[in-house]
Amino acid sequence: MGLVWFILIGLIAGWLAGQITRGSGFGL
Repeated sequence: MGLVWFILIGLIAGWLAGQITRGSGFGL
C-alpha cells in the first residue's frame, strides 16, 4: 500500500513540475 502511494505521489509531483516549468523540466 505504501509503495503504491509513493509511486502515485511521485507521478503527480513530476506532472505538476512539468506543468509549472512548461516543458523545460519533466514531462509525460
